[in-house]
Amino acid sequence: REMEHNSREIVSSLFEKLVGDIVRMKGSHDESDVDYHRKVVEIMSNNLDYARQMSSLVDFIPSLKELTPSIDKEASSMLAGSEVSLWQLVFLLSKLMGSILSLGRHILVCCDDLQWCNSSMLTLISELIMSIGLHHEERRHFLFMGMYRDDEVLNTADLQQQQKQHPLVGQLAALRKCSLVNVTEMKLSSLPLEE
Repeated sequence: REMEHNSREIVSSLFEKLVGDIVRMKGSHDESDVDYHRKVVEIMSNNLDYARQMSSLVDFIPSLKELTPSIDKEASSMLAGSEVSLWQLVFLLSKLMGSILSLGRHILVCCDDLQWCNSSMLTLISELIMSIGLHHEERRHFLFMGMYRDDEVLNTADLQQQQKQHPLVGQLAALRKCSLVNVTEMKLSSLPLEE
């Protein structure tokens, strides 16, 4: 259960960082950042139902409250403690990312230690990447970089091991087969202690 909780926190922190960066743009000295912040809030209000959809995401991305203070507090309290299903989360995050990416800025999302993510969170990441891949313009502005230790994921020497393979193996295979995304893999060797 602890691994599942940590896995959710790993993925949640990706979106928390993204939304937090957009929140901080409001106070920027750069007028283009302030304008981008305003446009994100505007497009999210047009594309997402605040009462239900945004409130459902607040538990996963707490900084959404700061980005969109008009989230209906009654709806937030009504949904407090209620669990959003994996597929609802995929749907809502796809809409959120689609809204943000439609504004034309490039977004890089980096996730380290994918070997620690459980199958649900890996499915969420994979489905979100494929959802973004459906839209040519959004796809052009999005780069996901996932890092993992292959020695903890790819030890499938015998048939019995292959049946118990790490969930990341299946998700990577699905992404490689998907024509909507480009997968580039780079193998890095361990760094010596001096480096």
